[in-house]
Amino acid sequence: MRVLRDITNERFGHLIALRPVGQNNQRSITWLCQCDCGSLKNISSAHLRPSGTRSCGCKRGTLLHGHAKREERHPLYQTWKGMRHRCNNPNHKHYKNYGGRDIKICTRWNNFENFIADMGERPPDTSLDRINSDGDYEPANCKWSTRSEQAYNRRRTSLTQFTTEELIAELARRQQFTERAANPAASRCPPATSG
Repeated sequence: MRVLRDITNERFGHLIALRPVGQNNQRSITWLCQCDCGSLKNISSAHLRPSGTRSCGCKRGTLLHGHAKREERHPLYQTWKGMRHRCNNPNHKHYKNYGGRDIKICTRWNNFENFIADMGERPPDTSLDRINSDGDYEPANCKWSTRSEQAYNRRRTSLTQFTTEELIAELARRQQFTERAANPAASRCPPATSG
């Protein structure tokens, strides 16, 4: 038996690879793994990867982050992850418009569960929007907005682009943000930090 990569003591979800025990029919190395629940199980190395087997089976049907079934990601997980990449990953294609402009994420939102608790479920046909496009990602500055609402919230949008009705609505929206920003109790989040 030839071990291509030694993964002894590496963690894969709830599993820790203990030692190689053979090969399966596809000639993939099989590893004896111990699950956090204490069970031992032989698992092919082909399944021991980030999107592969995560437990001995004891976690099947349980909730990840308490919000998703069958070890799937909650629909908002990608939104949260995208926000973090835009602000924290210099290699992200939109980093220059977020982290590159010193847009940060509040410390509380380093935890996905806190993000969901503060933002709630996303209404249909909306996405995460910062009320003040120059402000950080934090509860007092974020809301779910439609595409048309977000179009008004771009840095390059000037008030001269609005009809009278749109101008009144936009000024009311900006006034609401100003009032929320003036009330520190509106944000349950500590000051933003990078990372």
